Amino acid sequence: GYEKLKAKVADNEVYITEILEKKTEVEGKKQIITEDYEKLKSKVADMEDQYLKEKQIIIDDNQNLKTEISEKDKVIIKLTSQVEKQSQNEKQILNALFQNDVLYTGMMYHEEKKIGYWRAIYSVVRDLEVLKQYISTNHPNAELETTQLQLGWTVDPDREPMELFQSTIDHFPLNPLYSSCSMSVYAEIGVAKKPLHCPIKLTGIDPSKIVYINKSPPALPPSM
Repeated sequence: GYEKLKAKVADNEVYITEILEKKTEVEGKKQIITEDYEKLKSKVADMEDQYLKEKQIIIDDNQNLKTEISEKDKVIIKLTSQVEKQSQNEKQILNALFQNDVLYTGMMYHEEKKIGYWRAIYSVVRDLEVLKQYISTNHPNAELETTQLQLGWTVDPDREPMELFQSTIDHFPLNPLYSSCSMSVYAEIGVAKKPLHCPIKLTGIDPSKIVYINKSPPALPPSM
């Protein structure tokens, strides 16, 4: 009976040893799990801190962006108001200019003095009908034109400089000579064979304009 009891005790000791080894193994794994958990917990805490920091940065950036947008909106509103005010001022100035603006009409007409010689006159007036009446009365044979010298043609201005002043134009026809520019046009008989198309550029008016002296050469005498 003693031997059986001794054998049973030995078996129990082996069993206890195995249990202790398993306990030690389990405790080791538990320690590893505990350490991993603490590491994971610490990592989660760090991630939460990082998230909160980044969240605060985003909130601050959004607030700064809203403030910047608000300031820019204020600047845009101010600039828009200034532009609108300037536009209104410009419109008022233009309206005032247009209201005070005076329309003048110019007309080129020619009067033949002798064969091969004409007087080309450009007159500027406020009332075109007054000019037409003046021309029909004082220059009944004049040729009217509503709007490079060729060989044999000569165009000489009757005065230099050829300037017209508003103060004299407004009193037409009291002083027709000073509200008109006249030029002597000569055609050398037998030499001037092509029509004359002489441009005269008008400066100092708005808009600028070019008028032309258009004449045909005189007919050749029968003997020529």
